[in-house]
Amino acid sequence: MKMVRTEARGLNMPRLIYMLIIAVLLAGIVAGWLAASLVPEYGRLLEGLGVHINIISDMESADPVYFVERAVKYAAPLTAMWFLAFLPPAAAFVPFFVFFKGAGLGLATKALWDLNGAGGFKLAAALYLPQNLLLAPVVCFIAADSICQALGAIRAQMIMSAEYKTAGGTMPGMRLSSKGGKPGYAGKLAAAVVCALAAAAWEAWVTPLIIRSIR
Repeated sequence: MKMVRTEARGLNMPRLIYMLIIAVLLAGIVAGWLAASLVPEYGRLLEGLGVHINIISDMESADPVYFVERAVKYAAPLTAMWFLAFLPPAAAFVPFFVFFKGAGLGLATKALWDLNGAGGFKLAAALYLPQNLLLAPVVCFIAADSICQALGAIRAQMIMSAEYKTAGGTMPGMRLSSKGGKPGYAGKLAAAVVCALAAAAWEAWVTPLIIRSIR
């Protein structure tokens, strides 16, 4: 009963952690923008970005390989952050995933600005905005939830450790403290992966049409 009451008192924690994760994402965007010119071979990066835009605009139909590449790129960090909840001390690395996600967006937007001037913002909106309006909240949610799960497991472990020491028993290993248990936590990953697939589908099917219409 003590563990249940402790978890109930911690229900307000996810909101604070979610807000902190959003702050980390925004800090990453700003850092990526400001540090863009410090990237080694930045000129080559601009050339590669220009080639990438041309390839996308020349796509007559969706390339399944490109869709799979985008899907893996979007789903892999979500899966990694989700999995780190099972290794509570390692959940400290979750904010780094969010920060580098933001830094990538900031860097790409700055590169488009340097490549196309004010028109770079229009290209950036076409290339990155729609899918990231979907992905950014999902990334923040999975990151915050992973941290909450890890903190809950650590807290429950500390409580159980004290109780088992008092009773003279053997302390069990850490476990997730989600109200819905492991199946509920797995469902969150499944929903996040569906969002990643939707974002990849948009980028593969719709983005080329938008790029051609504005160039």
